Amino acid sequence: ITDPTGVLEIIGSGGTVIDADGVDRIFQVQANITAILRNLTLTGGSVTGSADGGGIHNSGSLVLTGVTVTGNQSEASGGGLFNTLGGDLTIDESVVSANSALDGGGLYNNDSGTVSIRNSSVNGNSAEDDGAGVFNDLDGTIDVVNSDINSNNAVGQGGGIYNNDAAVINVSNSRLSL
Repeated sequence: ITDPTGVLEIIGSGGTVIDADGVDRIFQVQANITAILRNLTLTGGSVTGSADGGGIHNSGSLVLTGVTVTGNQSEASGGGLFNTLGGDLTIDESVVSANSALDGGGLYNNDSGTVSIRNSSVNGNSAEDDGAGVFNDLDGTIDVVNSDINSNNAVGQGGGIYNNDAAVINVSNSRLSL
């Protein structure tokens, strides 16, 4: 998504599925772009080699409401979601589940990216190294409010959350469990 002249909003019917069928990532939101996704399931995104963000790669402003991000993978970082370069990502009333990556199976945030996870669930994601549910790195900031982060599995550290390199994470009124 590259047109900075307005806001792109995609609204599903609640049963709407966008399936990349393992061909590539589903969406890439560039810097200075605003996108809003509602009532969708995003699945089948896949990137190989050093590419990040199997489901979505965001460096703009992205809002997910009522969205399920599931069954996506990256051989590098951010199987479900990759937020970077000052990107602003809001995950509200959504589910991030069953995604996989080397690092950040569900979500990888870095390079001064900002993420807000509200009224959502991050569960059942896996990482071959660190941060199966959430990996926060390099001056990234994540706020988790009224959400569950559970049943994520990392081979390395941080099954639920891995916080690294001057990154900040704030958790309130939420549950974290194995």
